[in-house]
Amino acid sequence: MARLARLFIPDCPMVCALQAMPGQALWGGLEAMLAFKSQLPVAARLEGVQLHAYGLVPSQVLLMLTPASPQALARFMQALRRASLAKQRQQGGPGLAWQARFRSAVVQPDAHALAASWWVCSLPARTGLVGVQAENPLRELQLYPGSSYATHAGLRAEPWLADWPAYWSAYWALGNTPFERQSAYQAWCQSPTASQGFAALANAVQGGWLWSDDGFYESVKDLANRHPRPRAAGRPVKAR
Repeated sequence: MARLARLFIPDCPMVCALQAMPGQALWGGLEAMLAFKSQLPVAARLEGVQLHAYGLVPSQVLLMLTPASPQALARFMQALRRASLAKQRQQGGPGLAWQARFRSAVVQPDAHALAASWWVCSLPARTGLVGVQAENPLRELQLYPGSSYATHAGLRAEPWLADWPAYWSAYWALGNTPFERQSAYQAWCQSPTASQGFAALANAVQGGWLWSDDGFYESVKDLANRHPRPRAAGRPVKAR
């Protein structure tokens, strides 16, 4: 069975997952992780990709981004792999520990995008790397350099991360000023509603599908380079 083309819908953000080979780590320590992180803005600027959020742990990298084209996304990922390989060789490492193919999903640019950004930058907390024993897990997360949570919450400056586009209405509705929006984002991340869609988003990333409501799906399905959702099982119903 032929592999599906990677789903792409113009002007829609994507969540991408790069995973380590089983039993291996993508980097051996904080310095190596920071070296990888330093390549994110370089590759994004080179290939015309807007980076919105990131979550980095030794077993996995999650990125939320908006590429200009499917080709730009592919070149961006290739640039990250080349930079990682060069760094490992420089340090005398064994070579790439990446799985060959990364996973991705297209995300509806509203409340879905807001939730997707939290899913991405909360990766270190969800995998137990930070905050497990902490009285305030978000405090630990904001201090961890492998998450963009602190930037979205207004606690760290990373100007290379792209601003939320104006049409991502859910984020701009959080407040009238940057301080109001950042404070509301911190509070929202601690609410039960922030993680309600995590399982559905994870399934979409695993399968390479669109994560959205039905109305958005209907409005963009003809703009996509392939069918954005899994087709129903069985033979198509014949028109009468």
